[in-house]
Amino acid sequence: MEPEGNFLKTVLVTDADDETLITADLGDVLLVELEENPTTGYRWELTEKGDLPLVTSGFTPPADTAPGAGGLRRFSFDADTAVEHRLIFRLQRAWERPDQFIKSFKVIVRVRDN
Repeated sequence: MEPEGNFLKTVLVTDADDETLITADLGDVLLVELEENPTTGYRWELTEKGDLPLVTSGFTPPADTAPGAGGLRRFSFDADTAVEHRLIFRLQRAWERPDQFIKSFKVIVRVRDN
């Protein structure tokens, strides 16, 4: 017997999705995972998110506990508005000017009304 109703799903977005269109359904969770090594001082900063509510942001260290090892910066959003949203992230140091980032990551998220 099939379960009834709509179930939330997680839409995973990674470095490989840079400059692409991502499609999600209304109510989905969008999880953006970007490689980061905070020991260098560079961290991913969310600079534009449209109307997507940011739910959480945090760093997950690698399983390898070697000093200086990188990990993943994770941002999760609720896809609660059925329109297109532009997400822009910049890898930068907090003490430097905003235009001194070393890398950017951009996606368009199209949220469909189920």
